[in-house]
Amino acid sequence: MRTIIGTNAASLILITISALAIQGMIALDEKVLTVLKIFGSFYLLYYANRLKEIEKQFIQSEKSVEHPITEKMMLEKQLLELQERFNRLEQQYTAAATKQHQAEIELAMLKAKHK
Repeated sequence: MRTIIGTNAASLILITISALAIQGMIALDEKVLTVLKIFGSFYLLYYANRLKEIEKQFIQSEKSVEHPITEKMMLEKQLLELQERFNRLEQQYTAAATKQHQAEIELAMLKAKHK
């Protein structure tokens, strides 16, 4: 919000100065304009450097936040894979136990017939 207000205020000041200069009400010395240009250039360099620092901080904070989340997601994925593997093994065991039980019943029936 402060940036919006500051940008609009600066624009209004520049528009006012430009309008007064065009109408001839203000005569700006060439040295003053040069000083303003240099000051503006340094301000832009400062602002660009500040933005770079903020970007680095943001990336650092994003990495520090993202890492545990990514690790948690990987662990959750591994847990799901293990649960699925366990379910498959349990189904295979149940199927094998059922087949073995059926085979024992058939064997007992065959023994009973041969007696």
